[in-house]
Amino acid sequence: MKYSLFFFFSFSVFGQLYSQLTMSQFNESGNLSEIEFEIDLDGRFVNKITNKPASGLFIYVASDEQLLIKILQIDSGVIDGPGVTYVDRELFSVMNMNNSKEEGDFLRFYNNGNLKSKERRSDGLKEGPYASYSTTGYVDTEGSVKNGELHGSVRSYYEDGSLLNTGNMQDGVPHGIFREFYQVDGKMKKEVYMMYGHAVPNSTKCWNEFGDEITCPEEKSHID
Repeated sequence: MKYSLFFFFSFSVFGQLYSQLTMSQFNESGNLSEIEFEIDLDGRFVNKITNKPASGLFIYVASDEQLLIKILQIDSGVIDGPGVTYVDRELFSVMNMNNSKEEGDFLRFYNNGNLKSKERRSDGLKEGPYASYSTTGYVDTEGSVKNGELHGSVRSYYEDGSLLNTGNMQDGVPHGIFREFYQVDGKMKKEVYMMYGHAVPNSTKCWNEFGDEITCPEEKSHID
């Protein structure tokens, strides 16, 4: 199951919207106490009993198909500062919030604790450098994101760090020249020109490991 990690107001958990919810906070005795909050028209968390905006470190827990735990820093009713999400008690993501919107580095993790992806957020939107990693920790793909979509040059790698392929994305769609390389010596293996996700007819070229141009084994007209 996928989770929405952005805090749409009303509060979104497991695809459902909440105008009120219960969170826990450590009291003066060091024990967790549950507090009920409403979310006002300005998107602020307000204590239902005292009618005051929430402030401090809070823990939100939800259980549907999986156990979801969010640790949030709230200031004057808005989420502000670092936030951590756990799924089934395993670290899932680390982010920073500014006025209840994601800002700065956004990190996701595999169940084994290794980094899965690193991207930048600006005013709640994906924007800037992006990198994804394999479960064993090597860089799998790197590029840039614009308006929430991969945009510009992208590169992917073999497990040993050698270059696998290069290309260009336009608004999340392959557009431009894509090249694939042999792992051992980095020689060109394949080249194709993509136009808005489709291979231009007769643009695909292939080479063997000796650098000789050969007939391509197959040619796909579309890259998913």
